[in-house]
Amino acid sequence: MNATRTFAGLVGLWALAAGCRDSTAPSLGPTTGTVQVSVTTTGVELPTNGYSVAVDSGAGHAIPVNGTMTFTGLSAGSHSVLLAALASNCGAVGAANPRSVEVVAGDTARVAFAVTCVATTGSLVVTVSTTGADLGSDAYSVSVDGAAGHALPANGAVTITGLRAGGHNISLSGVATNCTASPASPISVTITAAVSTRLDVVVTCVQTAPRTGRIAFISESGCGIDDVGNIVGTCLEDIYVVNADGSNPVRLSTTSGYYASPVWSPTGTQVASGGYIVNADGSNPYWLPGTPVWSPDGARIAFSNSGQIHVMNADGTNPAQLTSDGGITPAWSRDGARIAFSNSGQIYLMNADGTNVTPLTANSEVVDAWGPIWSPDGAKIAFHTYGQMYVMNADGTNLVRLFNPTASFVGEPIWSPDGTKLVFSYSSNQIYVVNVDGTNLIRLGTSEPSGFEEPAWSPDGTRIVLTTYLVWGYVYVVNADGSNLHKLAPAYRRATWSPDGTAIALGAAYGGGSFPTMSTMNPDGTGLARVCNCDPYALMSYDPAWRPLRPATQAAAVNRTRGH
Repeated sequence: MNATRTFAGLVGLWALAAGCRDSTAPSLGPTTGTVQVSVTTTGVELPTNGYSVAVDSGAGHAIPVNGTMTFTGLSAGSHSVLLAALASNCGAVGAANPRSVEVVAGDTARVAFAVTCVATTGSLVVTVSTTGADLGSDAYSVSVDGAAGHALPANGAVTITGLRAGGHNISLSGVATNCTASPASPISVTITAAVSTRLDVVVTCVQTAPRTGRIAFISESGCGIDDVGNIVGTCLEDIYVVNADGSNPVRLSTTSGYYASPVWSPTGTQVASGGYIVNADGSNPYWLPGTPVWSPDGARIAFSNSGQIHVMNADGTNPAQLTSDGGITPAWSRDGARIAFSNSGQIYLMNADGTNVTPLTANSEVVDAWGPIWSPDGAKIAFHTYGQMYVMNADGTNLVRLFNPTASFVGEPIWSPDGTKLVFSYSSNQIYVVNVDGTNLIRLGTSEPSGFEEPAWSPDGTRIVLTTYLVWGYVYVVNADGSNLHKLAPAYRRATWSPDGTAIALGAAYGGGSFPTMSTMNPDGTGLARVCNCDPYALMSYDPAWRPLRPATQAAAVNRTRGH
């Protein structure tokens, strides 16, 4: 009887204790598990952004191409692990993807993915062999599908990697005009993934005809270089002319001094440097009190002296004063019958004998006009002020302002050979081209931080040669539409075209701290050749002017003086 009561009491106590137990007490064991995912990637062209891992179609998580990731709190049982975002050239090897994994509560299950990536690109080895005479450049540039070029020695090879499998166009540039590349560019090649494809190009060059014509230039002598590269002594200048092949040099100046850039007369029989005029053979030198401007036939010279316009014969005879009320910057009309000029900030026109003086801009917005320049056909006149540039009909009608910046100096406009465009400088180191109706204003060579000066049209009007601002720098050629800016060679001061447009003359610096030497080259920068310093004691020679084959443009007949 007592035993029964004791057992019943124990049962009651157990029930009481069970009824009082806290309902929030932790369970007696783990209910979730963990999955650790690892990825190992081998092969080539591995993706840089890695992959994505997701469990049970959940959100993806980034994982490196070689790395691990742990997923916690997964319920016990079967789960699915997916490796996604694989690059098109990569694939998971072995078991299925997604992969099934059993999670045990309190344990870590491991899933390993092995990924292999294969090549999608190949490489190209371009080999060039250059033979013949007058090879021109010692290096070329090879480009793929119009992309940036790769330097290639004239006899050598270059390897271009990372090319997608498939067809490509290969172009070789920098080949001299007297050389022919075979096969000709563009060259079609087919690239195979993981394969190095070879392309052999043969460049054959032939002897070029010697450059012809006479070149006038400045030669400096009377000074030298000390041991540390400084100029010592007093550098004095002379004017020389020489054949383009370096033969028959003639000193035109009678005394050494300081001279402006030389300019040829339209007939090529005289050379002027500032107010110094001399025949091209060195005879009959004389000085003018002003800067000469030849008539189109080269028979007469107009100049400004003491604020008045004068004319005389080209040999210095029969001088006559044309104006009495003032006049500067004379410019002959194309037929030589009239002269445009500046006076008191306006543009005027008169007959070549000084009669019929007519103001062209007096009743307009124009202030401080300067330097009239006739169009090639003689129908229009361009001129500039301090901050603007204008063009008008030769009778003063239809005045159009072509350029109106906020401030700074606008330089002298220069007509294109066909008379449809003008090139000019702005703020010293910026060069612009604009149509004569004021449309399509283009700044040339914005990629050159120093800017440019001394623009000159090619004879066919398709290209413009420029020199780097601040005298020392490089010669560039650019298309008239602003495209294809091409650095040619280190140079000093201005460069000039040959009359036929096949060559450029320049004071070229050949590297190593050398001083400029009168030289010529092809318009693409190849075929650079020394002409001469001519004076055996010359330190340097520069500022070339090529003798014209036909009457020069008005812009080319204007003397410009620059310091250096």
